[in-house]
Amino acid sequence: MSDPAWTKGFTSAYVEACKRWKVTPKPSCNCKVACAYDVEITVGPFAGFVGSPCGGSENMEGAAGGIGVDDPAAIVIMTDFFDSMGLESGQFGSILGAAY
Repeated sequence: MSDPAWTKGFTSAYVEACKRWKVTPKPSCNCKVACAYDVEITVGPFAGFVGSPCGGSENMEGAAGGIGVDDPAAIVIMTDFFDSMGLESGQFGSILGAAY
């Protein structure tokens, strides 16, 4: 996600996907920004999956974007998977990239 052209395309695809998904903001204590959220994927092969790609975009970049994954639904799933395993999703893609 370091290429500005790729990032612009991915951002547009993610925003469009969120318009079709059910997104539920989850504001933190004393914070009204609500960058934490749950998302239910409602269309496509991952329909029915509910994930929590919370914390802005760093976790999505680190979990998947940095290693070339550009499907918004797959990025939500990968981010949620790493988090559920207790791994730092914002960094794990870099670890995978080094392993490759």
